[in-house]
Amino acid sequence: MKKQLSFWFPPIGYALLIFVLSSIESASLPSLRFALGDKLIHLGEYGLFGFLFARLFVQLGWNNPYLWAVLFASFYGATDEIHQFYVPGRTMEVYDWIADTLGGFLGSQACRLWVKKFSGKSKAGSPVGQNPQNPNPPAGP
Repeated sequence: MKKQLSFWFPPIGYALLIFVLSSIESASLPSLRFALGDKLIHLGEYGLFGFLFARLFVQLGWNNPYLWAVLFASFYGATDEIHQFYVPGRTMEVYDWIADTLGGFLGSQACRLWVKKFSGKSKAGSPVGQNPQNPNPPAGP
């Protein structure tokens, strides 16, 4: 149980970091000097978010962990945009939310590839350490 609880720390910590950074007034933030630069930031930010939540859901053995990661990223991105509406100098933008959702999708797919490569299993949706042929392996050493 403690191990499963520790799986939650990276994604929840990262979600809190996003919230804190979204609370900073825009005048205090550096700006990118090219068109759509902020969309790339959203894409990368939520790419990592999607990866961390996909990894969490795989570790917990959830069905459809990659879909859930995208849904979480999209929902959190929407709430983040609403939050920014109330921060002085920040705005709520639908295109930012779309970039958040796309980033969550790309991050979840990166996790799918990562699990497939490093778990040694042919089925990327299997929880890490679980054998698809024998889902109930004998107890530890």
